Amino acid sequence: MKQLARKDIDAALKTWRQLQPDADKALQDQARRVLVLQMTRQDHKDVIDWMDSVIPAESDKYYIEKRLRTALSLQRWDMLLKWLDSAPRDFQEKENWRYWRAHATEAMGKPREAETQFKALAAERSYHGFLSADRVGLDYHLGNTPLVLPRNEILSLTQQPGLKRAKELLALDHLLDARREWHWATRNMDQVIWIRQNFRLRQNSPSPGSGTTRLSSPWPVPATGMTWSYVFHCNIGNRSARTLSNRT
Repeated sequence: MKQLARKDIDAALKTWRQLQPDADKALQDQARRVLVLQMTRQDHKDVIDWMDSVIPAESDKYYIEKRLRTALSLQRWDMLLKWLDSAPRDFQEKENWRYWRAHATEAMGKPREAETQFKALAAERSYHGFLSADRVGLDYHLGNTPLVLPRNEILSLTQQPGLKRAKELLALDHLLDARREWHWATRNMDQVIWIRQNFRLRQNSPSPGSGTTRLSSPWPVPATGMTWSYVFHCNIGNRSARTLSNRT
C-alpha cells in the first residue's frame, strides 16, 4: 500500500476502499494514516476530509502537527480551530499555535475574541508575542530579567587552568592549540553553568560590599544568544583575520 500510494495516490485510495471491509480496526487506522500522509505530500484535493476522518493518538505528535500545518497551509481556519481544540494541551499552549488560533478566530469572523487572544500573547517576550503586539497595536513587551549571581562563582570560571591556558594560547596567536584547549576544558562543564552562559549578559557594577554581580539580559531568557564558546571562536576568527592581514 505504501509503494502504491507513493506512485499513484488515487489508485491506492481505490484499492483501499476494496480492502477496507476485511481489515481490522488497527490495520484500518494504520492504512489511513499512511494514505493521508501521502495525500499531504501530493497536495491531494481531498486531504482535509481524509485527515478529519483519521483521529490521531495523543502520542502521535508528528501526525497532529501535520494536520495543523496542512490546515494552516490551505487556510482552512475552521479545521485548524477544530483540530487545535482536540490537540493535546502542550500543542494548544505553544506560542505559534496560540498565534494562529487568534488569526483563525479573526478569519472566522470573531474579531473581539481574536483581539483578546492577541493581547494575551502580546504580553509574552517572544517572536509570536511581538507579532501579536503588531496585530493589536501594542508596544513590545521588553521587560528585563535581572540575575544576581555570586561574584566568586563567575570568577571561578576564569581561574580554571584549562580556560587560562586557552586564553594565553589565544594571546600568542596559537589558534589551533587554543581551540583544542578550550574544547577539552569545557567538555565536562556542568549543564547549569552552560545554561547561564547562554544568556546574552551585560555585567553591571557590583554592589559595594555585596560580593555579588548583577547581570541582566536584553533578550528572552533562556536566550539562544552569545555563549562563551561563541565569543571565544569570534576572538579566534578576529585573530585569524589579523594574522592573515599582517602576513600580506
